[in-house]
Amino acid sequence: GYARFSAFGTGESLNIGWLISPAIDLDAQDGEILTFQTEHSYPDPGHDPLEVLISTDFDGTEAGIATATWQSLTFDVSYIVDYNTWFNFTSSGPIDLSGYSGTAYIAFKYTGSDTANQNMNLDVDNIQISVE
Repeated sequence: GYARFSAFGTGESLNIGWLISPAIDLDAQDGEILTFQTEHSYPDPGHDPLEVLISTDFDGTEAGIATATWQSLTFDVSYIVDYNTWFNFTSSGPIDLSGYSGTAYIAFKYTGSDTANQNMNLDVDNIQISVE
């Protein structure tokens, strides 16, 4: 299985979905690297729906999402508007987490809109943290 985000068919002008990892102890080892894969379908030109974020002050609660400090992580992604590229998982490339310490959470945040034609399907899979 994988996590799917989509605003399609909701009729809503704003859809935000969060997928947040369990707590990760970044002090237990050195050189952590995050990788994951994404695939998309029915992309909308100019719509970049996915943010990948890290927080070291999130308390693990739904209410805490809004009060935590979230920092963007840079990753490779391309939402090509070409049917031949749809439904193909591609790698994020390595994302270095070694500059962070303490307990961290990784969040995948999807933002879309069914009414503004920003409703592509986006799937996230094979989320891994490894040590370099």
